[in-house]
Amino acid sequence: MLAHDVIAIENLPERVENSIINQAVNYALLSISYTYNRMEIPLLATRIQNIAKGKMAEFMFHHFMTQNKLDVNFSSCQTPFYLPDKRDFIMGEYEWDQKNNFIRCDISPEPGQIIELPALIPNSPSNGNFKDQWEQRLLMKHPTSKGARFVFTFMERPVNGELIKVTVHEGLGKFFERIKKEFPRGKDTEAPFTESWFWNELSGADFPDYKISQPLRLYITSWAGEEHFRLFFNTEKRNFDEMIFTKIRNKTLKAHHLPAFSLLFPSLKRAMKCGRFMVSEH
Repeated sequence: MLAHDVIAIENLPERVENSIINQAVNYALLSISYTYNRMEIPLLATRIQNIAKGKMAEFMFHHFMTQNKLDVNFSSCQTPFYLPDKRDFIMGEYEWDQKNNFIRCDISPEPGQIIELPALIPNSPSNGNFKDQWEQRLLMKHPTSKGARFVFTFMERPVNGELIKVTVHEGLGKFFERIKKEFPRGKDTEAPFTESWFWNELSGADFPDYKISQPLRLYITSWAGEEHFRLFFNTEKRNFDEMIFTKIRNKTLKAHHLPAFSLLFPSLKRAMKCGRFMVSEH
């Protein structure tokens, strides 16, 4: 991909941005008891923040794709809060995962900097029944799928501080300890409780406070499929140009070595809603 292929999603209407943030926090609260703690984070507030950040990136991408009426199926990948994801969307004959990372910056990066960023796929060592996303890249989760593909996005966050700051009160911690005790995580296909029960019970606990530190801005860059996987290589915990800091092992490749996601949709060159190409081709 080249610099003029980067799409920036920014300046969303306040009501849309607020909806994305609120949905992300609600998802984090509902699912946290059944979400694998890959980085072994002990603090409840930090775990809620991390899940919510990831969902904000997903919801922004979802909003962009649907507003532009692009031929993507999100609904087939939706799973209940207590079950693992089945990818993020279906497009054509492939199932797709969105892999997002956060860029630490006080000034928005130039397109040339963005395409130098690393496309990352988590590749932590196997542990018992656990296999990370790279090891599962060839595992099809939909019976009609011909393969898995990844789209790489990047979201801005402050150099110092968090994109979203969550404050947890004592009552919320006790509520999740109760969830852990009464509804332990398992492999059941039946819901441990209803969503209406959860929100009703949570209303009696202390709902967390949360605040966003800056407007939401997401960049859509490149994509990878099976034909590109041989190009990826392992990187351990690493600092990428003071912009991205990883804490686990990943398979990686610079974004510009991969094809641009935007080129899959030629109509975006003619008209685009909720986003823009960062530079002109001419």
